[in-house]
Amino acid sequence: ARAERNNVKELAMSDEETGEVGTLLTAEHIKKLASDPSVLEALKAGISGMAGVSYPPAIKRRIKALKCLQLENVKLEAEFYKEVQELEAKYQALQQPIFDKRSSIVTGAHEPTEEECTWEE
Repeated sequence: ARAERNNVKELAMSDEETGEVGTLLTAEHIKKLASDPSVLEALKAGISGMAGVSYPPAIKRRIKALKCLQLENVKLEAEFYKEVQELEAKYQALQQPIFDKRSSIVTGAHEPTEEECTWEE
């Protein structure tokens, strides 16, 4: 999990340098992280593993509540990206005949008919 934390840290630093928003983690990164038990365990463990840090009980409670909310959010994001991937696959299959026909026209393997050339504005 330590190596994964370093990778995420490097991604975060890269993101801060470029100033780009929303490029920190890709759907694939989140999917891998959400399915990795060590990452989920690290989220659950959170700050409690930091040596020499002591918080009042009220703060510890807030941190635990925030960690629970963050874990819920990570699970929702993983579900979201899974659905996005399924939706992309669905539309890729629907678009493939169009892409194939376009390719055959571009390469000259298919000569379009008058009906195929009718442009409506």
